[in-house]
This record gives sequence, structure tokens and C-alpha cells, in this order.
Amino acid sequence: AFAIYGDMMLQNDKAKEARAMYQKSVELNAQVYEVQEQLVRLDLADNDIAAAIKDGENSLSLFPNQAWMNYLAGVAWLQKKDYKKALDYIKNATSLELQDKDLLSQSFSALGDCYHDLKDNKNSDEAYDKALTYNPDNAFTLNNYSYYLSLRGEALEKAAKMSKHSNELQPKNASFEDTYAWILFRQKDYAGANTWIEKALADDKDKSATKMEHYGDILFYLGNVDSAVDYWKKAQAAGGKSPLLERKINEKKYVE
Repeated sequence: AFAIYGDMMLQNDKAKEARAMYQKSVELNAQVYEVQEQLVRLDLADNDIAAAIKDGENSLSLFPNQAWMNYLAGVAWLQKKDYKKALDYIKNATSLELQDKDLLSQSFSALGDCYHDLKDNKNSDEAYDKALTYNPDNAFTLNNYSYYLSLRGEALEKAAKMSKHSNELQPKNASFEDTYAWILFRQKDYAGANTWIEKALADDKDKSATKMEHYGDILFYLGNVDSAVDYWKKAQAAGGKSPLLERKINEKKYVE
């Protein structure tokens, strides 16, 4: 009854109430896997990482061969920034599931994120490439992969193509627009970069310090030094923590 009530709450967009109902259902009967998966998904949606780890690992003690639960537990550990634990669970997901392209795409994409944070670029790139074989329209994979390539200054044509596609899939996404702007900047297409960073700033509800700093970098190469310094200062005021930001402001020039 609690599980059914949880389903009803979820269908009525009452996620918090649904989560409480699923929790009660699991406490009464832990043998229904589908309810546990719904619970962990809602833990993650509510950004309750500790609960997602606890509920996910409790579920896996009973259902160790469930690929989606291994993936969800891995995502929870990834968000907790314990990348090695995340790798273990997500690798389990890829070995347990061979048919579900959605799960495989998301899992290999998450592996790419893990390896990137572990500074293992080779395995990160391979994981992202594999994710895109299962779903070439995975917008978040396209964005993350292209941005990390641009930070390294590698395969910029490939990065530009992927980033452009992510923006076609999800227009007016400020993060995706910023990524494309930054790739164009690395390709020395400063006018194109300026067009896209202005779109990113217009669509950015969070007033990201990184985007402001990028705008300053682009303005500098367009010859607008005073405006560049103004945006670097705005980035700093917004909490920008780039180690080079203060040097850019003090020296009034782009520093790489």
C-alpha cells in the first residue's frame, strides 16, 4: 500500500512525499527491488547523497546483480567525490548489463567523469567514446567530453563538433553554450567565441564566475582590455577561484 501511494505521489509531482512512502514500504518489506530503485532515484534527485549511498548499498546487499542499482550507487559515490568507489560500482553496472543502451551510455559517461577526476585522461576519453557509441545524442556526455578536451587543448575539431551537437540537442543551456564558446576561443575564433559566451551569460541564472572569467579572456583577445579586466573582477567577486584570475587582474592581460 505504501509503495502504491508512493507511485501516486510521484505521478502527481510530489517527489518528497513519494520518497517518504517508498522508505516506509522498504522498511516493511525489503524484498521488492523496484521500490528500492525508485527510492534511491529520489534520494539522488533530492541531492541526499548519504541516503542514496545507504539505501543503494542496502539494496545491493539483497540484489547484488541489479545493474541499475550498481549504477545509482556509483553515481552517489561519484557525487561524494570518492571516485575509486564510484568506479567499482559503475564498472559492475557495465558488466551486468549488455542490452540496455541507456544504462550503458550513462554508465560509460559516468566512468569518463570518474577517470577525468582521477586525471586518467586516456581511460576517460575511451569511456566517453564508448558512451557515445550507445547514445550519440547524450548531450551531457558530449558537453563534458568536449569541455575536457578543450581544457587540454586536444582534438579541438572533434570537441567543437560534439559541443555544437550538444547545443542543438539542448538549446539555451548556459553550460553547453559556455563550453562551445571556450572551444572556439581555444581555436582562436574570438568573434565566434564572443557570440556564444554572450548567449551563455544571457541564459545563466546562476551568474557563474567561470563564465564571467571566460568572457574576460575573450574580450582581452578582441582588444577590449578594460572590459576584460572588469569581467575578471566580476568573476573574482562572484567567487572565482581560478589560480590565474588574480594575475590577470593585476597584470591586465590573459595568462594561461
